[in-house]
Amino acid sequence: MNEFLTERYKELLGKDFRILERDMEKPCPRYIRVNTLRIGERELKKRLEEKEYVLRKKMNNCFRIISSRISPGATIEHLSGYYMVQDWTSLLPPLCLEPEGLVWDMCASPGGKTSHLSELMRNKGVLLATDKGRMRALFYNTMRMCCSNVIIYKRDAKSIDFEFDKILLDAPCTGTGMIRKTKHVSDISQGEIDYLSNIQKKLIEKAISSLKEGGTLVYSTCSMEPEENEMIVQHALNNGMKIEETGFGNTGIVDPFGYELDKDIKKTTRIWPNESTGFFVAKLVKK
Repeated sequence: MNEFLTERYKELLGKDFRILERDMEKPCPRYIRVNTLRIGERELKKRLEEKEYVLRKKMNNCFRIISSRISPGATIEHLSGYYMVQDWTSLLPPLCLEPEGLVWDMCASPGGKTSHLSELMRNKGVLLATDKGRMRALFYNTMRMCCSNVIIYKRDAKSIDFEFDKILLDAPCTGTGMIRKTKHVSDISQGEIDYLSNIQKKLIEKAISSLKEGGTLVYSTCSMEPEENEMIVQHALNNGMKIEETGFGNTGIVDPFGYELDKDIKKTTRIWPNESTGFFVAKLVKK
């Protein structure tokens, strides 16, 4: 971490910063998500163990790879769409959304969450997946994972004109939660945070205007910065949304850097990059 991030996290975490600093030196664990559209959890575990994988269950349909002789991206099971190499933290937004009906994944590429949404929907309903770039990865992953209810559309999310039952906005962000994997995020500055925060505000405004009354919006990032997380949720509350608990713990920060945010923002979930990658999840409902 650079000095800028170090000072921010010391202020946000207090004495717990020492735990983060210690764990940042450790390799980031690897996880896989079982694609139950293609295979059961037990069967996949058995097949991979026959290939000398050592797996430890993290949560339903998710294993931590303790050791492996073959790269998880090079097995026939991976190529056949039996699993996605995906951190457990990134499974939380689709689970939180509980997708059904007409669903929109606003910033869908490369398709990890899109394919998870489709799996949770059991290929029922309709899932619109939009993005401006990396369409090849999005198309490949949804096809590989046998997601037949997905419509892929190369389009800026802000130009979509439709109403949805449920929306996932996994917003473009600084990615500081990925710091154990991607060291370049150590050079993030306040200017970059502010720039992306403005984009996130515009995207969440679009999500709110595209959501049916009573509909659910899950907002998530792999950033640790309050300007990209809790403060964006505050912006949503100021624009007619209410917060519900995510079901993954109430760890949102309501007083970052001296700001006083709505006390209900505590209901959001913030995961620091200790056990895996860092993540933020908020569940919002349109009044």
